[in-house]
Amino acid sequence: MVEQNPKKAIQGTCSDALTQKVNAIEKGYFIDPYQLEFISQQNKQKYLPIINKGVWSRVQAIRSQVEYLIKNNSNNKTQIINLGCGMDSLHFHLRNIFPDSHFSTLELDYSEITKQKIKFIQSSQLLSGFFSEKDIEVSSDKKNFLSSNYKLLDCDLSIKEKVLSCLKQAEFEKENLTVILAECFLCYLSTEDIQSLLKMFTAEYSNCVIIYYDLIHPSDEFGKVMIKNLRDYRGIILPSYLECPDEKAQIDRLVSCGFTQENVCVDMLNYFNLLIDEELKKKINHLELMDEMEEWNLLQKHSCIGVGIKKESKEFGFLDGYKLK
Repeated sequence: MVEQNPKKAIQGTCSDALTQKVNAIEKGYFIDPYQLEFISQQNKQKYLPIINKGVWSRVQAIRSQVEYLIKNNSNNKTQIINLGCGMDSLHFHLRNIFPDSHFSTLELDYSEITKQKIKFIQSSQLLSGFFSEKDIEVSSDKKNFLSSNYKLLDCDLSIKEKVLSCLKQAEFEKENLTVILAECFLCYLSTEDIQSLLKMFTAEYSNCVIIYYDLIHPSDEFGKVMIKNLRDYRGIILPSYLECPDEKAQIDRLVSCGFTQENVCVDMLNYFNLLIDEELKKKINHLELMDEMEEWNLLQKHSCIGVGIKKESKEFGFLDGYKLK
């Protein structure tokens, strides 16, 4: 059994997510030149088709929701908070496809991650080209990057006071549409920390949407093996996994934290099979030969994509009756 500091173990998942996304990009699953700027050649890894396809589905699910919200927000002032952002290139991807939108992004993660990410941004002509030199401020300890529409801040998200301090630095407006991203993040927190965090957001912002990718079904045989393997071989503990076991529990948790207007959650197998456009699905399925269909079905059934909405303003009526994109 691996003995590892839980914080270090969670930080290790940042590298996994990055190398998996990069390999999927290089295999042609999606186009994202910005993601490639966050990795050195020697750190690239190869993955099986089942991983590449799963990564694409996850990225597609998250980005489709965010793009829909920015596109349909008529006041053009979407505020994005990316929790446990890792090396995610989403801000740069969105800035490229919505060059005239006035959206702003706040990214939060451990200092070990933010320092590394800042180095990549500063050393990349492609990434640094999104900022004017006068618009950038980097803290003396190299842990925080601040510009007018993008802030990357050192934050332990289990500490409420630290999160509140970061939100204050972001200077987001209470009434603007605030989009909270939690991509495979909540499962690493305790139920108490999740509730504290989500209630904080619904208290701080009048109109907010949470988009999350999370793990479900921990109590069947596959779920039990996954929990054991992550604990024994990676030192990764999933404190809230057992307490939020399925789609209904995910929705109930959000409702209890103030996301009471709209809630939808589906497992990733249903997302891929039922919500992906047929032509796009055909293209993805033809990229690589994948023999592990039974394993694919199991993996996808044990993760989910969900959206929860708190809305006080009639201005955001396009959120009513929300359906996953």
